[in-house]
Amino acid sequence: MYLIYNVKDSIKGPFLCVRYVFLLCICVATSMLFCRQKSQGPIVARVGQHVLTLDDLYKSIPPEYSDFITREQMVNYVKQWIDNEILYEEALRQKVDREDAIKVRLMRMKQDLLCAEMINRNSISSQNIQISDDMIQNYYNENKTNSFAKKTPPATYRSSSGTRPLPGV
Repeated sequence: MYLIYNVKDSIKGPFLCVRYVFLLCICVATSMLFCRQKSQGPIVARVGQHVLTLDDLYKSIPPEYSDFITREQMVNYVKQWIDNEILYEEALRQKVDREDAIKVRLMRMKQDLLCAEMINRNSISSQNIQISDDMIQNYYNENKTNSFAKKTPPATYRSSSGTRPLPGV
């Protein structure tokens, strides 16, 4: 699978995988949407009746990642688009989309995608909330007794004569 973006190291754990899958789904969905519309601009790739134009390619990149995309990643994206279109056309030819199990999975994917979109639209990061240093300091001062402000016990070490505090600590 070709990924066309860089993700900062600050995103860790299971959300990283969810974000990869979510972003890939968005890219595939937008590329499928754009290739069905008549777009202007030079054609980058064609599979059957579907075309990927340069405009479509740029529109499929989320704005927050556009500054990080390399030429190699663009080429890989085009290759992935071609592969997806070939597989998609073959799945339609074999009428895979009409199978009951696939219909259920498609409905679940649609529901998951819409839920993820609602979370993205309503997340704190999408709102322009400003938190000043004074606000942080006030919160800390008001909550000094909470667990995050508890002092840690002094460091000790064990020797043959027993446990002793570390010198200078």
